[in-house]
Amino acid sequence: GEKKRTLSEHEILINESIKDWHKLNEKQKIDYYSKNNSNALNFFIFHKDKLFFKTIIEPLIICKFSKNFIDYFLLQDKNSLSYFLNPGLYQNLTFIEKILIAKLFPEVASNIANHLSDLNSTSQTINATRSRMIFETALVSAESARTLFVEDPQQNYKRREANRGKERERDRERDRNYKSR
Repeated sequence: GEKKRTLSEHEILINESIKDWHKLNEKQKIDYYSKNNSNALNFFIFHKDKLFFKTIIEPLIICKFSKNFIDYFLLQDKNSLSYFLNPGLYQNLTFIEKILIAKLFPEVASNIANHLSDLNSTSQTINATRSRMIFETALVSAESARTLFVEDPQQNYKRREANRGKERERDRERDRNYKSR
């Protein structure tokens, strides 16, 4: 028979329910969310369904005992996110997290864009303004967001699985550092 596998959190975005999210009633959305809760789904809903996010997801994130970077971003908690501007924590942020923090802190956005450009200059030359525009578009476009998260999931599945453990450990370390303040 056909072998079934569990969807990774990024692959959730290719699910038919996500493509038709706007057609679901509130009960269907809640049912889907309760089965597929993830940072990626929270991020998608934050950008595509503000009312559902505000009424259902935001209270759940607020009540979380241990919040991660994405939780603070989704809550737009600039006070907590400002700790990630500390060089010791900033260096552990992913490329996407650095872009997100730049969105909330325009006063450091050009420094972050320059830093990201420098990081990539060893492998390729990029235009920081163009890169920022691409990511801004990806953050507000459902199609772009879906492409960003699931581009060729079969080829990248093993790499993501290997990195997932490292990311979890890095998140736990950041949370420990944040809580120790």
